[in-house]
Amino acid sequence: MLLIPIIGKISWRNPPAITLGLILINCIIYFGFQLGEDQAYYDLQAHYFKSGLLKIEAPRYLAYVDREIFSQAYSEKFSRLKKKAQGSIAAKLFRDTLFQKKLDNDEIIVPEDPAYAKWKSLRTDHLNRYESIISVKYGFRPAQARPLTWLSHMFLHGSVSHLIGNMIFLWLLGCILEYGIGRRYYPALYILGGFFAVLLYFVVKHGSTTSLVGASGAIAALMGALAVIFGKERVRIFLTLGFYFNYFRIKAIYLLPLWVSNELFQLFFGGVSQVAYTAHLGGLLGGAGLAFIYVRFIGEAETEILQDDGEDKVSPKLEAAMAHMGKLEFGKARKLLLELRSEEPDRRDVIRLLFNIDRHFPEKKAVHQTTSAYLEQLSGDLSEWDTILSIYDRYIVAVKKPRLPLGLFLNVSRAMIAKDRPEDAERILAMLLRRKPDIPGLSAAFKRLMEVWDQVGKPERKERCRKVILTRFPKSAEAAEVR
Repeated sequence: MLLIPIIGKISWRNPPAITLGLILINCIIYFGFQLGEDQAYYDLQAHYFKSGLLKIEAPRYLAYVDREIFSQAYSEKFSRLKKKAQGSIAAKLFRDTLFQKKLDNDEIIVPEDPAYAKWKSLRTDHLNRYESIISVKYGFRPAQARPLTWLSHMFLHGSVSHLIGNMIFLWLLGCILEYGIGRRYYPALYILGGFFAVLLYFVVKHGSTTSLVGASGAIAALMGALAVIFGKERVRIFLTLGFYFNYFRIKAIYLLPLWVSNELFQLFFGGVSQVAYTAHLGGLLGGAGLAFIYVRFIGEAETEILQDDGEDKVSPKLEAAMAHMGKLEFGKARKLLLELRSEEPDRRDVIRLLFNIDRHFPEKKAVHQTTSAYLEQLSGDLSEWDTILSIYDRYIVAVKKPRLPLGLFLNVSRAMIAKDRPEDAERILAMLLRRKPDIPGLSAAFKRLMEVWDQVGKPERKERCRKVILTRFPKSAEAAEVR
């Protein structure tokens, strides 16, 4: 369930400068300092395997789990495991906070152990590499909390999609509150709300060494504050339940229990997730508390910002289309969306809604046309790889037999390679090789796939790609590089 408050209008004569500034700071930090972190983590993992550190720590972890004294038998047991199983054990020992603490205290590998000197040197080097990663160094780790990280974690993000998602919510909520309570109190609400988010996370996860990063805790505080500050006002809300979309108005105060309930449900019943629902909950409650203080002792909010702009001609049609979708009147909704698409062809929200309608009718040609238009609109934007794959996967499930332009298949394969789905990418590239081997960029895609197979330790698949490049594209630049 997703409930998003929608702002009525923005005055560009008096722009939301603080919100824009916060978004700019987050983007500068990510693209300026964090952009290569995925590779840094990959290199760190590779170093852990190649340095021999895994072969020292993992057997001892097996003994630790069995509550037995380490013996050479555990090393032999570990060496007999396949690489995938070894990687699984490595992941478990990384997440085992108590084991890591005992390692750091020399309780697992004691100084008398013959492997101690080598292990200590390797571990020190590995930890230094780990600590040099920005999200680790400046993220909030409860077990090793530093005062600076209470603030710095709010401006770090784990991925482009993580950043974009948070910035969208910051824009939607921040503009309302910046205009509503003013620039004097709004930054304090944002920062203090983030502190409350990390405080609850610290209390609940006090032994964790996992880094908390992201603006979502502070943004959750804005959500809690908005519900209290504009409590009696009816705010316009966009609701989606996967297949159900609608706009409606609701008193702002009702949003707080809905948001809190959602975070509690995700925390206890949502399964394993990288999302810090505890921090979200702390932000919601902290923001609500700060807002209560504001309303009780400081002043009233400016509510005009919640009023709709009468000059907006697109929103009424969009709202009408969403209302029809909510009533499952897809024909009427589609007609309105097609009108909007002809008027504003670049609007992604319109094509997204069309896609969500058309994929429910796989027997019609429209689903192929709409999907093609949607994917074409996203092509070339590296930040949209996840969206492209989500659209493609839903399309494939719906239609079974895809009919897209071959160039879009190539773009989808690039997204799959970038997002650790090389098997799926290989199938698409093989199809393109059969049907249109002269499509521009195909040899480059095979070379990138070859590099991925090399990185994940699949020499036979790497060799297969290499042969394709040399035999099918012998005059290409990629063939020259491979030679």
